[in-house]
Amino acid sequence: LPHQLREYVDENTIGVVAILGVTYTCTYEPVAEFAAELDRLQGETGLDVPLHVDAASGGFIASFLHPDLAWDFRLSRVASINASGHKYGMAPLGVGWALWRDKSA
Repeated sequence: LPHQLREYVDENTIGVVAILGVTYTCTYEPVAEFAAELDRLQGETGLDVPLHVDAASGGFIASFLHPDLAWDFRLSRVASINASGHKYGMAPLGVGWALWRDKSA
């Protein structure tokens, strides 16, 4: 949960991962809320921690089912996104893709 980030994020944290389509429940973790909490944390401590979205299978459908849901590069805190192609069949196990916001990420 976003409010718990403060307990775990420190100067050694290289990133936070939010899952868009948890395998067992198909739920989306609150990506925008994670981003907002990391923004607050940076404002208070100076820690600039990037957010990675494991879009798993949800990344393929979220934009169509929930077009107003901000979970992607519309959130400035999101530095990278991955998606799992193998979950849709007719693809080799392990096929997936990763995207970065820009070269610096």
